[in-house]
Amino acid sequence: SLAGIVLNVIAIPLTAGTLLAGLICLFGSIISASLAGAFGATADLFAGLLLTTTALGDRWMSVLSVERFVTSLPAIAAITLALVALAQWPRPRNRWRLALGSVGCVVLLTWMPVVQGNLSPKLDLVFLDVGHGDAVVLKMPSGQTVLVDAGERNQFVDRGRRTLLPHLQRYGIREIDTAIISHPHADHYGGLPSIAKEIPIGRVIYNGQDHPSALFQHKMSVLDSLQVPLQKVTAGDTLRIDSTVQIDVLAPEPDHRFTYREANDTSIVFLLTYGSVRILFTGDAERSAEEMLVDRYGEVLESTIVKVGHHGSATSSTPPFVSAVAGNDSTLRKAIVSVGTGHRYGLPSQEVVDRWESAGARVLKTPRYGAVWLQTDGDTVWKNSWR
Repeated sequence: SLAGIVLNVIAIPLTAGTLLAGLICLFGSIISASLAGAFGATADLFAGLLLTTTALGDRWMSVLSVERFVTSLPAIAAITLALVALAQWPRPRNRWRLALGSVGCVVLLTWMPVVQGNLSPKLDLVFLDVGHGDAVVLKMPSGQTVLVDAGERNQFVDRGRRTLLPHLQRYGIREIDTAIISHPHADHYGGLPSIAKEIPIGRVIYNGQDHPSALFQHKMSVLDSLQVPLQKVTAGDTLRIDSTVQIDVLAPEPDHRFTYREANDTSIVFLLTYGSVRILFTGDAERSAEEMLVDRYGEVLESTIVKVGHHGSATSSTPPFVSAVAGNDSTLRKAIVSVGTGHRYGLPSQEVVDRWESAGARVLKTPRYGAVWLQTDGDTVWKNSWR
């Protein structure tokens, strides 16, 4: 917080006063209770003024706070040299040398993307490891953030608080423009309430299906209390998020009438197109939904990247569907399986993994990498190291 430079002028004397009065109170109690009481009250006064200073600073000077992790070596070097230059203020020669070094690091940081040829807009896809559940963070070329599902919440863990929020905070993401919840199962929407309480959400897109569970009703209550708009989508809809990215909703059908037990087949399935790269998100769509998709769309399903349905379960990824997604030109490059550790529920099915690999895809499982982070410039797709 840059406000600390100003606030510490007041806070440091108040902190010293609180500590000194507290120590006199402690040792003075041996001599006199009245003396201890007087200095105890003084320590309390100083502490109260310190808290008031921090509260007012947070209220009126929060605009000067910078919340971001710095990982670039030139940026770290620039900040370090600038701080040492301040410490060397009484020594002009050292101060200016360090300041020039800091400026040099900033110039290097600015020109690095030019030298590396990284100026073209990119789409980031981060398939987070949320155990047995789904959660994908998309960073659009225009800078907007899309969250596809929000991980699991149960009596043991809240993936929204434990996994998603730390990730969003680490990368300085302070707002989610659109959240897409594929279907009403807790391993897909469970973390959303915790996220919504901490980070503004522009809108939530869902399939319109309700759920009788207390967790689902809690989620809906939280979104309603925060006045987050809900938007129902079905096959044929198009989502407008980024002018360079097209998102076509392929499922569920507008007239679907599924029971809760068949909720997987009501999953929102959508195709995201950026340049020549096509990314298929399948939720937990199973055999019935896949048959409908193949019959209705056929070769339209051909994709570069696919989020494998239902965590790699044998109830999904049927041979006709895999063949349709892979296409005839071997454009399929990566198949992402979001799954828990320890082969929970027997997932992913080895038969399913073999099927995607036979179709030409490299199968990437979230537990192995901590998160699968892909980037594309609309032509080429590459994987970034996460750990």
